[in-house]
Amino acid sequence: DGLRPYGRILRKRLLELTETLGFGMAEVDLKALKAACEACPYLVVEEPEGAADWSVLLPTRPQTFVDVYSSDDVYPEEMWARAARYFSGLPAGTSLPGGRFACAQLMVRQRIPFLAGYSLGQVCHIVQIAISQRKLLGYTNGTLVPYNRSESKKKAVSALNQHPCPGKSSRRSTVVTWDTLRSCLRSLLEPSAGRSPRIPLSNIKRVFRSQFQLELSETSLGYAKLSELFSDPRLEDICAATQCTFGYVIVPAPGGGGRWLADADGEARGSAAPRRVVPLSMDLIEATSEPAARQRAASAEPSPPSLPTLLGSTRSPPFCPEGPKAAIPRKPGPSPLAALLGARLSVRNTFIHYASP
Repeated sequence: DGLRPYGRILRKRLLELTETLGFGMAEVDLKALKAACEACPYLVVEEPEGAADWSVLLPTRPQTFVDVYSSDDVYPEEMWARAARYFSGLPAGTSLPGGRFACAQLMVRQRIPFLAGYSLGQVCHIVQIAISQRKLLGYTNGTLVPYNRSESKKKAVSALNQHPCPGKSSRRSTVVTWDTLRSCLRSLLEPSAGRSPRIPLSNIKRVFRSQFQLELSETSLGYAKLSELFSDPRLEDICAATQCTFGYVIVPAPGGGGRWLADADGEARGSAAPRRVVPLSMDLIEATSEPAARQRAASAEPSPPSLPTLLGSTRSPPFCPEGPKAAIPRKPGPSPLAALLGARLSVRNTFIHYASP
């Protein structure tokens, strides 16, 4: 389908297959999945130095993957004209999934005529360009809608007028200026113990609120996107916005500095601060399992592991042609994090709320 099979995408596909093939609910641990792929003689696991994710390849297949982040628009104008008519004609209240991959999957399943003949990877790229360059789609409440109805357009207008976006900033908070932005970034990006800080861009506004009681508004500084704000020449001596597989991170400019706040893996380091915001590591939440044993018979012809083996199942349920079977219930009992914190833990949206005893 033209998409490089990163571990996180491979896990998502396996979860989809468990439902399609009638295996019911299943847990796919990334560490166990990587170990199973490394043990398989038909697969090659690649993890370039400094990369945020690993990928799995078939060595006999050419690597013709689509770079979904590329700004090169290689698609004909006729296709874009049809796309513009389609998106602008969506009924009011209709929205598409906010994730590029999920949005592309939905449109491929719906067999939209202007996308005929394009692979899933190409449709992901088309969605990316429709958002970032063509301005056919924009975000509203985490979903994609026609650009003219989106919050993205409102932000663009606010950025043009250098005003905070309506409804996005607290009226009681002081909005960051260029001088305060530079000063706060120097403080946040100070190296500690030889470690270079990496602050996820998605956390930066919460960091400013909690650490400095300031509202970081990119539109008041003339930008509709945070990633573009942190690429401004006025910040190039302090920091840079670098794109990773999991999104943008703010890193110090060469020779720049500030107190270290958060590692890429979310582990807290550096000098203590009264209210330090650290991104939560998924390794802390997910239950880990022992890697699959890499035993192979030296003389026997190796065979690819079955799907239930990758999913950690010791028994392969038969395929049911009549349709999926009833979902297999999850094992009872709290997760390791819930067991640690007790009943006061709850997860709502992307935040973890903990009620003090």
